[in-house]
Amino acid sequence: MQVGWHYLTDDDPLPALASACFLDAAGAGKGMQSPLRLCRLYYKGRPNLDDTITKALGWARMGCKVQLGNEPNHPIEEWSGTPEDYAEWYYRVKAYCPDVQLYWAAPSPGLPYWEEWYTGADNADGLTVHAYGSYAEMRAVVEYVLGRFPGKPVWISEVNFGPGPGRVIDRNAWAHDHLQPFLDWCATKPQIEAVSYFAYVWPNPDLASPTPVDGQGTQIEFVLRTWKQEEPMGLPEQYPELYQQWVAAGGIENNLRSHLLALGVLPPTKDDVRLLGEELKVKVNQLANVVNSLPLA
Repeated sequence: MQVGWHYLTDDDPLPALASACFLDAAGAGKGMQSPLRLCRLYYKGRPNLDDTITKALGWARMGCKVQLGNEPNHPIEEWSGTPEDYAEWYYRVKAYCPDVQLYWAAPSPGLPYWEEWYTGADNADGLTVHAYGSYAEMRAVVEYVLGRFPGKPVWISEVNFGPGPGRVIDRNAWAHDHLQPFLDWCATKPQIEAVSYFAYVWPNPDLASPTPVDGQGTQIEFVLRTWKQEEPMGLPEQYPELYQQWVAAGGIENNLRSHLLALGVLPPTKDDVRLLGEELKVKVNQLANVVNSLPLA
């Protein structure tokens, strides 16, 4: 999993992070410097189909995943349709862009019945999610989407403390108490490709908030730039005593997994079952060859 900014401007003077989300209308100059990129096609209401297809193909040619719009359930986006209407729009665009990694637009989780706006997303290339507030609030939204669409690629294209009227937040404390553990939790979910903090700078906010959402120069920036995904522990580290016993008995590390499977310590995966089946097939063939080579009585 990669972390990064959601850019609305190009004025970040520091080196690009591993991932970035940005609008086709703003922030692309900086966002394109990240190796993993999600471009959100920006529009209000229902855009022209031909223009949308042209933009999606263009950004895909530049190595971007493409998000089709933004929060269609939010009145400010002027979609004025139903979840089914958005699904129909997504698949119309996708039909003309079969090779584009086209991501479903995240609904605003702060509005009632936001879950309905993922209706029809089962066959989407990927999903975007917006999660705001405390660690628990952000996690609850993401857990819902992961549970509903197991195995589907997910990009959390907006995450922040949830600005709004009267909402006073210590951004530095939030970064360590909520964002950091949220990133750590997300990293344990293989579906999640990236998490983007919204925003590095929001030059023209569309809502009033006593605490600006900008992460620039705060501990939010420190957390994003210093966060590293923990390397998964190997089997010797997970089972140190059994590993030492295995080595003492003459075993080698490459065969430790088979040993732990035989002991019943590890639950077999689909790959384990497949490999076991292939090994059994070889042994059955070897046994058949031996039997066929025996002289007839």
